[in-house]
Amino acid sequence: MLTSENQSFYDTAEHEYREQHSIENLYEARCLAMELAKRGMRKKVIPHLLPAACPCDTELNRLYEELRTRGIRPNAGRLPKSCVSIFMTPEECIAASQLLLSYNVWRKPEWQIDPWAICHVWDERPCKLHFAIDATVLWFLARDQRTKEVYLEKCPDCHAQHIYFTELAPGAKRNRCPYCMLAGGAKPRKQRK
Repeated sequence: MLTSENQSFYDTAEHEYREQHSIENLYEARCLAMELAKRGMRKKVIPHLLPAACPCDTELNRLYEELRTRGIRPNAGRLPKSCVSIFMTPEECIAASQLLLSYNVWRKPEWQIDPWAICHVWDERPCKLHFAIDATVLWFLARDQRTKEVYLEKCPDCHAQHIYFTELAPGAKRNRCPYCMLAGGAKPRKQRK
């Protein structure tokens, strides 16, 4: 539980973070694209994160080639349609819940999806994810939360916030509290309105 002292610490840290991270020009957009690419962000996703100041395709290709010469190999391949196809087990749903909670703390409210918060959360993620091969997973979570395909729901039994997939049936196994499931006691829940 946050006390007023802890809350002021978080407010100060967040304000300093916000001051340091805003996209003012094309140079900053290129730097941000480089930071996202270093974290393994897929090339197809970067234009969605930086729509106004995104480097062109030629510039992005050059950027990814530069990373390859440095030994950094951003992932390629087909992107999944939504978070539902990424997070399958209770452990993965717990990790997704932790990522989404952290992202919600650091994101700028006025941005649809905050690329600096994605960089920060990916670097500071509470668990190293065996299934999440790159930061694109966090973009999927942020995007699907914005479109209300996923949200965080509070478990009435253990009071932990966990990820809830709106496209699955209310009683679906993956919509039960993953913490309670691992403890052996999750019951089906009705969907929140």
